[in-house]
Amino acid sequence: PVIGICGASCSGKSTLVKSLAAQFGPVVIALDDYYCVRQLKPGLSYLQVDGFEVLNGYDNWDAYNAFQWDNIVKVVTNAAQTAPLVIVEGLFTFCNADLVKLLDVGIFLQVNIDTVNTRRFARDTWLVENPKYWDCIELGFQGNHTTA
Repeated sequence: PVIGICGASCSGKSTLVKSLAAQFGPVVIALDDYYCVRQLKPGLSYLQVDGFEVLNGYDNWDAYNAFQWDNIVKVVTNAAQTAPLVIVEGLFTFCNADLVKLLDVGIFLQVNIDTVNTRRFARDTWLVENPKYWDCIELGFQGNHTTA
């Protein structure tokens, strides 16, 4: 089977996957491994992604169009044909129709927004100085999941 795990940034997706992987040994496909990376952005230590939205002056790494969806679907299709268990996890796991068709089970982690905010600001401390970027993340996630 192919299990899809989705939820907001810092909702516990990776933690759940690590626990399941330790117990069941699945093939794990993390959407974070499939950004549309193109080149280093001058003057910054992170990679510029082709097709990124720019919101409030920041590249939106949490945008649906920042992922290589065709490649993700191919990788999941191949894994589903060869592995007894596949787990796909990411922010937009349930937003791509072709990917959703491949899933046998879906798990959506619904976590209180205050908990998510606390976790994200603890993990990504630079957000404290750039709170408008967090607004982009929240709006992008909510917008994609209310229409999916």
